Amino acid sequence: MFRLISNDHFRATIYNDGTIKWNPGGLLKVKCPPDIGKFTFDSQTCTIDLTPWGYDDTDREVPLAATNSYIDLSFYDKSVVYNIDSTSGEASTQGFLSFVQFKLTFSTFPFYQVIITICPVIFNLLLNPLVFLLPSASGKRASYSLTVLFSFTVFLTS
Repeated sequence: MFRLISNDHFRATIYNDGTIKWNPGGLLKVKCPPDIGKFTFDSQTCTIDLTPWGYDDTDREVPLAATNSYIDLSFYDKSVVYNIDSTSGEASTQGFLSFVQFKLTFSTFPFYQVIITICPVIFNLLLNPLVFLLPSASGKRASYSLTVLFSFTVFLTS
């Protein structure tokens, strides 16, 4: 999905040498395809490319520049699941296109995944053999087995 990164509230600064500086802002929603080969103990890099469509770099109409070699995370709210390990940002040209490329390297907290995923599965696995302690004549054996099965099902679908 492509959309503009601006609205009418961002002003442009015009300098006496003809340079126009425009700092648009916006909230971008970016999706990166996950690599789940080593899930819970992995590190992934998400690459975001920004380029002005409809303009090329031959006339220097819209040259993009990165003011820092890192991404400012001062407005970032720390996540319970992910930790941002490193960030980078650089501007370059490829052919006639000027673009800025941002990279975020993040990893998951393994302890969080152990508590959220592995511990409930082990707990359900330990509860399952307890069905044989119930008397077979009572109807509670079937209901207990179904309750453990449903708890597995609910846990794995959420």
